[in-house]
Amino acid sequence: MRKSLFSALLGALASVALTFSMAMPHTASARSMHEHDSTLSQKVASQGTVEVAFAPNEGAESLVIRAIDSAHTQIRMLAYNLTSPPIVDALIAAHDQRHVEVHVIADLKANTTEDFHGVARIALNRLAAAHIDVRVISAYSLQHDKLLIIDDETTQTGSFNYTLGAAHLNSEYVMVNWNNRPLAQVFVGHFLRNYQQSVPYSTVQ
Repeated sequence: MRKSLFSALLGALASVALTFSMAMPHTASARSMHEHDSTLSQKVASQGTVEVAFAPNEGAESLVIRAIDSAHTQIRMLAYNLTSPPIVDALIAAHDQRHVEVHVIADLKANTTEDFHGVARIALNRLAAAHIDVRVISAYSLQHDKLLIIDDETTQTGSFNYTLGAAHLNSEYVMVNWNNRPLAQVFVGHFLRNYQQSVPYSTVQ
């Protein structure tokens, strides 16, 4: 009985392994895809200062706001979800009080059709009412970026969504590379790619 059960189990495992191997691409093809992907990465020399902070309640949101507050000329933001009032306040203050050029691209679904409580729409509406360039994107399954490019010189990234939940409930991290222009330029290219595929938020309200 035990031997029969063991044999049946081995047979089932073999079947699963065969199905999995048939679903995987040919080894040579997979290697070719990997080699192609590797040619697209970009290396940037380390420079400037790197600063990190964590969440919940360990300085992550404050570091994002400090990065925004440091802007003198321009802020470019890619956001998956944008609902944090303090971050929205900082963006508006940068635009209104310091005359910083602010561009925000947010994921369309996360901030409109799947914004079931309306908090993301409130945030985007506030930014738009302040005459900030607010756009949304649906070209990808998700625009999952969490990115700030400050004055084309400083870059903020990490797992941290620009939300109150990220600041006060989730395990998250924020990393800012201050004063690394070559790195910022790489991210500018990424931002511009998404900008070209986005549409003004006013067209989807």
